[in-house]
Amino acid sequence: MAARINNYKIDPTQELIAIGVSNIVSSFVSSYPVTGSFSRTAVNSQSGVRTPAGGSSQTSAVMYPGYITWRYSVCTGVLILLALQFLMPYCHYIPKAALAAVIIMAVLPMFDYRMFLSLWRTSKWDLFIHVVTFILSFVIGIEYGILIGIGLSLLLLLYPMARPKLQVSRRQGVVIVQPDQGLFFPAVEYVEEKVMEAALEDEKPKSVVVDMRSVYGVDYTTVQSIKSLLAEAARRDVTLVFCNMRSRVVKYLLKADIADLKMYNSLSQALQQLTLQEDAETAEPLHANEAKYVAVAREDVGGGVMESMCHGVMESTPPHLSREAAQ
Repeated sequence: MAARINNYKIDPTQELIAIGVSNIVSSFVSSYPVTGSFSRTAVNSQSGVRTPAGGSSQTSAVMYPGYITWRYSVCTGVLILLALQFLMPYCHYIPKAALAAVIIMAVLPMFDYRMFLSLWRTSKWDLFIHVVTFILSFVIGIEYGILIGIGLSLLLLLYPMARPKLQVSRRQGVVIVQPDQGLFFPAVEYVEEKVMEAALEDEKPKSVVVDMRSVYGVDYTTVQSIKSLLAEAARRDVTLVFCNMRSRVVKYLLKADIADLKMYNSLSQALQQLTLQEDAETAEPLHANEAKYVAVAREDVGGGVMESMCHGVMESTPPHLSREAAQ
C-alpha cells in the first residue's frame, strides 16, 4: 500500500528472502522474530522516508548475480538500541493514547474510502468481504477477522470454478453446450449433470456437441467424467462429440485412451458431420491409410496436434477423429 501511494515498486521475493535470512541468523543469538511492521511503514511513509537508512529495524536484501548486498536500516536500529539502553524507564510514562494517536495519524491517510464506492459499482461480493472483514476485525480481533476474510475470498474464488457458466443453444437439431472455463475436478460433476439435462430436454435427443473453445485445461477427473458422459450418452442413444479443443487438451485426452471419443476441429464441421449421419448409427470409418496419416501427424507435430489431425482427415473423409484413428 505504501508503495502504491508513493509510486514505487517492491519485489516481494526480495522481502521474503530478507525476512527469512534474518530470522535464520537471529535464531542463533536468541533474538526476537524479525518481521515487517505495518505501523512503522506507515510512519516512515508519512514522515517522508526515501532510503533504507530511515526504514524499519528489519534487514533487507537485494539479490545480484553471484552475491548478496545487505542493507541495514541504520537510523531506526540505532535509535531503538539507544532507547532500550537509556530511555526504557521514561517510556513507562508515555500514555498509550499518545502512541495510539501516532499510529492513527500515520495509518489514516492510507484508508481509501473511495474504494468502497468503486466496489459498490463493480463487485458487491468483494465489497461484502471487505465490510465483513473490517467489522469482524473490530469485534473479535484482527487475527480472526483476517482469517475469516481469507476464507470468504477463497470461497468467492472457488465457487465460479465449481459452477462454471454453460451456454446452451440448439442448431440444426443439435444441442450445443459451451462451458466458459477449464473443466477441473470441482466443476466436472456439475458440467456432466448439465450436459445430460440439456440433451434430455428434447423428447427425442439425438446429438450433443460440447464446444471446448474456452477450456484451457483438464485433469484426471475430467477424463473420468468424459468417459461417464460417453457411456451415459450411448446408453440413451445420444451422439456426444467435442469440438474446438486446444492442442494441450487433445494431447491429454489422446493419452487417456478414451473409447469412442470423437473430436472435431470446429463447430461447423461437427454440425455438418452430425447432420450427414443423422439417420446413421455411426460415422463412416477411416481407411487404413488415413488412420496412418493421423497417427503420423500426432507424432510429428508438436503444438498443432488437433489442427494437423483434422486437416489430414478432411482431404478424403469427414473430419472425424476416433480412438482407432489416433492409435
